[in-house]
Amino acid sequence: AKRAHAWQELVSYVKTNNVQVLVGATITCFPEEDKQSWEWTKALIRLIGREHLIGLSIGNELELVHMFREWFKADDACLKRLWDGNYTLNWFREVVKDFDTMGYGDVPIMSILADLH
Repeated sequence: AKRAHAWQELVSYVKTNNVQVLVGATITCFPEEDKQSWEWTKALIRLIGREHLIGLSIGNELELVHMFREWFKADDACLKRLWDGNYTLNWFREVVKDFDTMGYGDVPIMSILADLH
């Protein structure tokens, strides 16, 4: 109920003010959570509408997972699965395919990387 209310407020603001939105899909150590997050993201995309969608970001600062293991809840097995097991690349491709199937093949797709100095 809280999510639905928050989304309605967001969608109202976006449409009233003609805002462009960048939405995100997670890549974590928890595939089931990633799938649920993607389902929520797709639902939000549908509410926002194509005319307000500027792009899709898949993954967020994944290069930092090894540095902030506790925050990301990333043990050795997780890191191995993310990188050596190709989970990151495979999930990225799955989300892109799904996004394209939804009719958004012309919308920019990216991943956010951090800059630590």
